[in-house]
Amino acid sequence: MADFDEKAGTVDVKTKDYTWTQTIEEVAVSVPVPITTRGRDLEVVIKNNLLKVKFKNDPKAIIDGEPYGTVKAKESIWTLEDRDKETKEVRILLQKAISHESWKGLLKGDAIDSFTADQMDRKMMLEKTTQASTSAVPNDPKNWMKDLGAQNEN
Repeated sequence: MADFDEKAGTVDVKTKDYTWTQTIEEVAVSVPVPITTRGRDLEVVIKNNLLKVKFKNDPKAIIDGEPYGTVKAKESIWTLEDRDKETKEVRILLQKAISHESWKGLLKGDAIDSFTADQMDRKMMLEKTTQASTSAVPNDPKNWMKDLGAQNEN
């Protein structure tokens, strides 16, 4: 995802507890945590239909629910990284089970505003057309154009 981010940028959705964004293949989540946090202090669960982030000693989860779309759990990862001198962040990279699916929230029941959703869709369309134009020849140009049309309808 980093390569695309550098070229076209992404649309970040910020909540009180975390920030998330998406590309056609992935959803990236960033959760700020105190600088003293260690990996063993955290419980991070990534399943096809569950995303959970919490401190082991705290009954209240930071994130806990069913992802907006299905996740390829075995291809998803999380890391704990230094953010600055005062904070770290839990970085989660979720692989979408359905590529090109536009998530309208990180979790089912969450909803982003229509302007942000439109901006995300535009970035994903740009990513899709950029990928297609950089490949030598689309597998099937007719289906590629049909996919572009279907993406515009959503």
